[in-house]
Amino acid sequence: MTARLLGAACVLVGAAGAGFLRAAHWAGEAALLASFCQALARMAGEIRCNQTRLPPLCCQLARELTGPARTIFLEVAQGLEAGARPAEELWDAALLRHGCPAAARQIWHDLALTFGRYDPARQADAIDAALAQMQLLARQAASARAERGRQCRVFGICGGAALAILLL
Repeated sequence: MTARLLGAACVLVGAAGAGFLRAAHWAGEAALLASFCQALARMAGEIRCNQTRLPPLCCQLARELTGPARTIFLEVAQGLEAGARPAEELWDAALLRHGCPAAARQIWHDLALTFGRYDPARQADAIDAALAQMQLLARQAASARAERGRQCRVFGICGGAALAILLL
């Protein structure tokens, strides 16, 4: 009997853990998009006021950001300094590797097409437009984090409890 109770407890904890892990995914996505908004706002100002080139700007942002955003900017900066691939390919590869949402990848791809091709004022305008799109995406992700995160946690706990009851 003790083994069955222990097994049921393990099933309950495992299913609840899976629900909480999925909820953490939604939180991570929202945090990444918020970091992107912060980075885009900073990029627009740096390009507009200081006319900072993109590779040093990406290095600077990588030092200021945390989590996956830091790694993404660092990878892009290194790729830009190497000069082996176009900016849009570097962004696409880094964002895909770190599990960035498809809509955000598209925003970065479209923005990367302007880097090095337009004057600083037009690049800053393109960054402002991308920032507006990213802010909308970040608000949607924050809303989804609250709603879907709660659902994932509840489903994990309830599913684990139902399975544990069936096993007993």
